[in-house]
Amino acid sequence: MKSELKSIDSCSVPALGLGTWKLRGKECEETVRKAIDLGYRHIDTAIFYDNEEEVGKAIKDHSREELFVTTKVWKDKLHYEDFKRSAEGSLKRMDTDYIDLLLIHWPNPEIPL
Repeated sequence: MKSELKSIDSCSVPALGLGTWKLRGKECEETVRKAIDLGYRHIDTAIFYDNEEEVGKAIKDHSREELFVTTKVWKDKLHYEDFKRSAEGSLKRMDTDYIDLLLIHWPNPEIPL
């Protein structure tokens, strides 16, 4: 298995990632730390998962450049200002300077893209 995938513009994404849905509190923090120790480099979270702070604590002890962090914006936050506030909130909760991949968690048919 390839360890990473390359996009057309040569952006690298780790092929294997840890999803953190349903992980909360210490369990989330410890699971993310253990996954990184085992070699995971892609960590997937979302504001909807209510664990961005725990993910932030877990990744804090590692070089941010070695990790690929994905989070998501919820479907009712797709207007420009809401989207921006949501992304900024995720940055603050994870105490990180950047997010590698920011996804729309669920489409909202009432808001055109």
